[in-house]
Amino acid sequence: MRHTGLQRKHYFRAIASNGMLTRLRRGALMLAISAFCGASSAGAEPTHGIAMHGAPALSADFAALPYARADAPKGGRIAFGAMGGFDSLNPFILKGRAPWDVRAHTVESLMERN
Repeated sequence: MRHTGLQRKHYFRAIASNGMLTRLRRGALMLAISAFCGASSAGAEPTHGIAMHGAPALSADFAALPYARADAPKGGRIAFGAMGGFDSLNPFILKGRAPWDVRAHTVESLMERN
């Protein structure tokens, strides 16, 4: 059965108006959700930290992390050596030289196991 041009016109007009109602409903829903989210955070009191379960483990004025020595010697020097040179951090360019291991650290293969 073939549809005439007039039937197609009314069909597309109905779809367009239904799509407009859907957009209006979505907009009203998003507005309502954002109003409820904003209202719930308005009465929150500031804290020094958050914890997933219970109170935070460290107080607001802790001196050092539990796994670090507070009296550890300060200063020092560290040097990491690597052979070769580079002039770009982009391993996919045609001109220039990237560091030899930058691709291993920045681009993960989808075919490797974790």
